[in-house]
Amino acid sequence: MTHYERLGIKPNASADEVRFAYRRLARMYHPDAGGGQDSAEMAELNSAWRALSDPGRRRMYDASLRNGDRPTVRPAETQRRNEEKYPVTVRPESDGPHFPVRWMIFAGIVVMVLIVIAGNVVSGGKTSPTARPMIQPGSCLKVLENLDVSVVDCSEPHDGVTVSVVAFTETCPADLETHRDRQGLGFACMRRATGPPTS
Repeated sequence: MTHYERLGIKPNASADEVRFAYRRLARMYHPDAGGGQDSAEMAELNSAWRALSDPGRRRMYDASLRNGDRPTVRPAETQRRNEEKYPVTVRPESDGPHFPVRWMIFAGIVVMVLIVIAGNVVSGGKTSPTARPMIQPGSCLKVLENLDVSVVDCSEPHDGVTVSVVAFTETCPADLETHRDRQGLGFACMRRATGPPTS
């Protein structure tokens, strides 16, 4: 049986016809798809595919047929070794182009980084006017009704100035007032401004 006969095609079949015939038969005889079928038939199909899919090999094979040489069947062990060395992967016919998920994720990250950078450039690195400044030494403070303190602009009325900020587990020196920071960063050690506290 020639390779053409094995694939069920004519000797003048086009490359597309060879490929279609091989894929159709491979889906039928592949051991993974056929439920443990004999791999000898699949080995013969692979041999036919190798000979007919490459134009140079096909020309040589056709010449051997014209000279009256009948192709010999390879021993099963040799064919098995060739299959291990050159495995043939059968893809489903519906296997079309795949959506590039990894590239889309990468592009999304790059776009987000560029948006953040552009936002900082446009705003000139300034913070939002609604953002509360963090308490730090030298900040002017206003004492709230619950005795927490909030940072205010020093040109506005204020009750004192921060000398230091300590953790909740520490204490302020005795000559300074201790007030909890409104943002929960710790205790503000505050020195009262001269004069009566502002309201």
